[in-house]
Amino acid sequence: MSKTKIILFRLKFIDLYKVPLEGLYHIVTINGRTACSGASIEGGYTVWISKPAGTRFNVSIKDPRNGSMIDIIKDLIVPIKKTTLEAQAPFAKHKFKLKMFEGSTGDYLRKTHEVESKETLSSIAKVYGIQWQQIAQLNSLKEPYKIRPKDILKLPPTKARQKTSTDSSPQNSSKDGDLSLKTEHTVGKNETLSGISERSGVSVADLKRLNGITDPRTLQAGQAIKLRNSGSARPPVAQPTTKPSTSSNSPNNKEKGLLDRAKDAVQEMAENLKEGFEDFNDAVSGTKEGESADGSRSFPSKSTQRKNKEESDNSNSANSSQSKQPSNPIETQSKNDRGQTGTPKVDVTKLGDCSCNRDLSLGEFEDMIRQLSGKSEIELFDHKNCTLNTVERNTKSLLTEVNQIFKKYGISTCIRRIHFLAQLYHESAGFSTTTEFSDGTQYNPGRHPNAIEYGNTTMGDGPRYRGRGLIQITWKNNYKLYKSYSSKDVVSNFESISKSLALSCDVSGWFWKQGKSLSSSARWTGPSVRPSYLKDQSIDYPKQRIEEESATYGAVDMNLVADDDNIILITYLINGGDNGIDHRKKCVKTLKSFFEYPSKCVSTGVQKPVVQVSNSNIAPWMNVAIREGKEWYGKTEDVIDDTDSYFRLINFLDRSYDEMTNRRNAWCAAFVSYCLQESKFTKVSGTGDDYDVIRANGFRLDTVNFKKIDKPVYGAIAVIGKSHVGLVLGTVNNIEFYRLGGNQSDKITIDIRTISSHAFYVPTTYYQTAINQDRAEIRSESDMKALRISWVGRDKGSTT
Repeated sequence: MSKTKIILFRLKFIDLYKVPLEGLYHIVTINGRTACSGASIEGGYTVWISKPAGTRFNVSIKDPRNGSMIDIIKDLIVPIKKTTLEAQAPFAKHKFKLKMFEGSTGDYLRKTHEVESKETLSSIAKVYGIQWQQIAQLNSLKEPYKIRPKDILKLPPTKARQKTSTDSSPQNSSKDGDLSLKTEHTVGKNETLSGISERSGVSVADLKRLNGITDPRTLQAGQAIKLRNSGSARPPVAQPTTKPSTSSNSPNNKEKGLLDRAKDAVQEMAENLKEGFEDFNDAVSGTKEGESADGSRSFPSKSTQRKNKEESDNSNSANSSQSKQPSNPIETQSKNDRGQTGTPKVDVTKLGDCSCNRDLSLGEFEDMIRQLSGKSEIELFDHKNCTLNTVERNTKSLLTEVNQIFKKYGISTCIRRIHFLAQLYHESAGFSTTTEFSDGTQYNPGRHPNAIEYGNTTMGDGPRYRGRGLIQITWKNNYKLYKSYSSKDVVSNFESISKSLALSCDVSGWFWKQGKSLSSSARWTGPSVRPSYLKDQSIDYPKQRIEEESATYGAVDMNLVADDDNIILITYLINGGDNGIDHRKKCVKTLKSFFEYPSKCVSTGVQKPVVQVSNSNIAPWMNVAIREGKEWYGKTEDVIDDTDSYFRLINFLDRSYDEMTNRRNAWCAAFVSYCLQESKFTKVSGTGDDYDVIRANGFRLDTVNFKKIDKPVYGAIAVIGKSHVGLVLGTVNNIEFYRLGGNQSDKITIDIRTISSHAFYVPTTYYQTAINQDRAEIRSESDMKALRISWVGRDKGSTT
């Protein structure tokens, strides 16, 4: 007998509009066991999978809109030769908007029309009282919108008609037609922002933001506008390498080989999924303008003739009741994004348009100010005591400085900017002044109990060194510290901060990053005597050691406090109390709404620390561990278990499998084994006991696949006794190291543990690389927290 031929195949994930889905988490299973799992690579591809021809497999993916796993392919057959199969996800990477429909009820069963001779889209649309564009969009027709007799066209649901507007024929449509591939567009005669939005797939709000447009009525013919960032234009769809198969109900279907049937199955499944979601989109009667087609509304399953078509529709119907959260863009990282330190490089590809790591546009900055003030008119720096240069009292000048200090002081993410802008807006009385309203006499020695301690030693120092700048720095000592830092003599020329917008903004960024003078101890755990509003606060932040000409002190980077979304602590650090806390909270709430935080934020947290080594061969399993830690930031094991039971992911299916879950069992070893498996390293398997793969002690006992080393190199497997295992992420000093692991405080966390209490192991095939490495690099707690993985620190409640 001849042996079954082993075939290489892979999948290419595409969305409803056939755009490749990169970074899409997926699981390919065969007979209940994982054959492949991880994130799709560039172009939407999986890794190559090697299985016998004729093997049946299933595919499930993680829905980026809500994190749930959904099945998209069942019982597909491995083809008879090496090939790439397309797998279509039931969602779109970019949001597409629906026009508003009249009425709240209607017949939502699928309607079709068979094209007759000499019919056009316009003539068909008139018969059904709809617009031709609806038919074109529903049937994925592109310019020149050709239709032929006997074509079957899908029609929108009855009574779900668009509100009337000026109709135009396909022949008279804009030259540019479909704008989904374009990054820029020149406005044509009589074109509107709404029309451009419909053809480009970009919302009106995003078009306004990208182009600084505050009033769409000002759009003019010949005006060049930006549609999207150059990296987010829809790429062309790659064509399959093999000849496409014919329809699955062809009379010759029975004579097809395995490859054709496999392709038919993929195509049919994709069409069923797409049709289901089109039904869903069509059934949105009364949908508000600008609402995403991906929103949550149920629809009835279609009656079908084929069993798997019926199963597909039922599956889609269930999925239609998902969260109303807008679709989150898919996030991917470059392969070569790790070094010996384990911290990612800045090279991160993100799909989305939140405020992270970019300049704010003038249009959105002005809209932000309007929302904060509640007024349509913007009036800046108009208070009678404001001494700012008149020529700088405008939004453009202010925005220029704000964008600069964002970059200079690491205010790089949505949440950091939200808190920073909220404090600036409050402290400057709504951007109305750069000078404190009071005359400052209350800060004179003899009038204020701490005046001399804070540097105001001479009568008149109070008015001289009162609050100035957008953040209102006060006291002579702070003026002296900023002078040492910037080389600007603001001590002698104290009014220069109030008069110069650049200084007014820069001093605010400096104070936010490193200007708050505290004791020189290594950590800030709050004031020695806590006021009532701080008593319930968990305060533990690393300090930066700042050495200036006038003083050496410790300072807390308020970006870290903003990362924790702690308005009370930030206000204490800036104000020294809780003055105006209600208004500050209101500003934060308004800004979160404006920036659509957190639903729209694509950031994982941070301005990434610098990496000295960038070698993808250095402990590649750490990239998987960091990815998992980011993905499950703040989530406990019961939430993780719903999707990522690490026992299941490492194929631990023998004996008592039904009882092996993250919730019920220690899963630290399963987590480490999964990271090794994903990076193509061997798991524990050389002990003779199948259970050792999920035991911390298994790494000690498996002397075939793992070797002990005498130092905590980056990525080393850190085992303590027989009870716990994690991974070395970095060192604190010569005594302690940062440990990244699962089942630590029931989460994936980073904690700090002693080197001497652990034994360190690496895969045998990696041993020669490991012994040539130095100890993992000493990193700061700021670097660790910047990874946005749940932080435990030295908390003994984590693990031993």
